[in-house]
Amino acid sequence: MSGTGTAADWDLTGYFPEFDGAAYREFRDSLEREAEALEAVFSALGPLTRTSGAGWREALLRLEDAAGRAAHLGSYLGCLSAADAGDTGVQREVARSATPARAPRWPRLRTASSRGGWQTLPSATPATSSRASARRRGSACRQSSRSSLRTSR
Repeated sequence: MSGTGTAADWDLTGYFPEFDGAAYREFRDSLEREAEALEAVFSALGPLTRTSGAGWREALLRLEDAAGRAAHLGSYLGCLSAADAGDTGVQREVARSATPARAPRWPRLRTASSRGGWQTLPSATPATSSRASARRRGSACRQSSRSSLRTSR
């Protein structure tokens, strides 16, 4: 492996059209708003009971979607950072996502969701199970197509 000094030239437009562009900022800001909203939802849910099952199911589906979107954003920033570790704009976004005001939100959501005993959530109906499976499959396909990197020399 010889070092040529040539930086990687990856096409990451499958993630976002441009770094720090309008689509990127809207995605990032929307994700932050959703994380804040989910904190409030899980705090208000209380323990899982027969009457609160539907609320828990919807909250967990929202959390699953938000976690996938957070992974998408993290993957994008990781690719940009790997391609050019000296890009201060990218490093600023990486640091922004790791600041104490934002970074602990995901563990707090996991803790809040587990307090209610979601592991004992009643089985979903075939309709909701099918819908969730379709959402996961669609998300996985979008993730796969977004994350395919093409390296040029």
